[in-house]
Amino acid sequence: MDSNCLYFVQFCLVISLAIGQSFGNDNPIVTTKLGQIQGNLKNISDQYYEEFLGVQYGRIPKRFQYSKVNSDHWMGILKADTYGPKCTQLPIEGTSEDCLFLNIWRPVVNESITKISPLPVLLWVHGSGYREGSGSDNPGDVITSLGSIIVVTINYRLGAFGFAFGDTDHIQGNQGISDVITALKWTRENIGYFGGDPEQVTLSGHSAGSMISSTFPVLPTIDHSLYSQLFILSGVSVHPMFIENTTIAIDKTKLLAEKVGCGPVPEGPLTKRVVRCLQTVNASIIIEKNQDEDIKAIGGAEHCAFIPVYGTPLIPKPLIDLFWSSFNSTSQKIKIVDGISKDETAAFWGYLKPKTRAEGWSMAWDHLSYIKKDLTETEMKPFYDFYFKDPVDGDDRSLRTALTNFMNDYSFRCTSLALSEIYSNRHSIHFTEFDYILDKYGPEARPDGPWHVDSVELFFGNPLRPNNPNFQFFGTRSYSVRDEMTSMRLIELMVGFVTNGTLVDWPELHFDRLKPKVEPRIREINYQDTNVNYEKQSICVEWSKLLGFDVTIDLKSIN
Repeated sequence: MDSNCLYFVQFCLVISLAIGQSFGNDNPIVTTKLGQIQGNLKNISDQYYEEFLGVQYGRIPKRFQYSKVNSDHWMGILKADTYGPKCTQLPIEGTSEDCLFLNIWRPVVNESITKISPLPVLLWVHGSGYREGSGSDNPGDVITSLGSIIVVTINYRLGAFGFAFGDTDHIQGNQGISDVITALKWTRENIGYFGGDPEQVTLSGHSAGSMISSTFPVLPTIDHSLYSQLFILSGVSVHPMFIENTTIAIDKTKLLAEKVGCGPVPEGPLTKRVVRCLQTVNASIIIEKNQDEDIKAIGGAEHCAFIPVYGTPLIPKPLIDLFWSSFNSTSQKIKIVDGISKDETAAFWGYLKPKTRAEGWSMAWDHLSYIKKDLTETEMKPFYDFYFKDPVDGDDRSLRTALTNFMNDYSFRCTSLALSEIYSNRHSIHFTEFDYILDKYGPEARPDGPWHVDSVELFFGNPLRPNNPNFQFFGTRSYSVRDEMTSMRLIELMVGFVTNGTLVDWPELHFDRLKPKVEPRIREINYQDTNVNYEKQSICVEWSKLLGFDVTIDLKSIN
């Protein structure tokens, strides 16, 4: 029997023996300090788990203000059997500004055992493009039915409601990040009632959720004991696409104010009149206007107008500056898994298909100059020459691959690598590239590697769900046995990390600022994983210099 097949059978047998027994039909009730909560008892292929959906973790005192932990008591039994409303987004039907709900999945637990040995917790921050989605997008049912951990997913504010900046008192910016902090605080106070360990919480997320989570190790005003380690996928906040300064952010908010009828907006700080108007205008008007193209064009993010902002009380400086300025602090040293997919950008820019080198230059220039507004041809040329040195006019496939690598490197790959290398000066970093192409899609649909969201499909066990429903809007093929086995293996990997920080045979990333082009060892995730020297290191160093997150900078220049 193939070793992978044998592994699959053995793992299923262990899980079946552990939790595949018969249980009663009573839905679980948990007693907390605030009241009793009743969830659902469910199973996937006779693997039982319990879920508690739509639990309100936070309250928002007023629009744009930072959230507070929900401490409201209730009488009777609170039904937690359906998801709470999504945070305000398009389409607006079914959404709400009162949206700070979380969802909990846990194995069927013996309370006397979990009191002695509580379960580790994965707190997941969903991807959103900072404009859409909710905690219901990534249910933790498969993970928790196969592994002895608790999974928590959360809603957080999006768009202008979550990331507009106006001043440091009334529209502070990073409201969505404050919601994640509030969710962690709620988890610290309450997860013990569900059998979870409040001292063992892995903060995790994908895309925007990963970018938010990537800020936490350097946030100067939070309690870092709220989380114990990070497991982040596809994005960090070190780049003009994903984090911006207060000057750009306030200009966006002013333009939004004009568009929603809160003008005229004078020069200088927002007036009290404009702030009051923005806080009271109908949410549907804001959500209809807050992603307009002219608002986006003020900054460097093509797909979302309102993103995290530095120069605020929560994020006073860019992340790398914050890291060096707090290098000698007593903040905890943690383990971090930082992962990217091989082709992060095809889902956004797959329509770009140059047929000539000139078209490749034009497309590359259009997108890079959107981020770096002062880009010059002299700055652009070395990068163009690096990626387009081999393709010739008419070689559509090679031209497309060259453009893909150009855009992947400056947007996701090199930014994630840079932050990992900086963080490795204090923390234990494991960097990974996800290279497995699901058979559901096949190489014809993924010619340059797996896409931005493909890894989430596997880590959350979608191939193992009954009837293999499509998780994405791409592709029509069903999952293969290889997809199922890879999903099982990645779930086991993540559960092991959440449980005790274990990553068998994974190299730890090391970076020497004085030898910045030495290729680091990383983990490539595929049907069979391998450890490799990362050949992108040299070009990534150059990107870091061009785009303002220079990994070679002398820390004395910051301190």
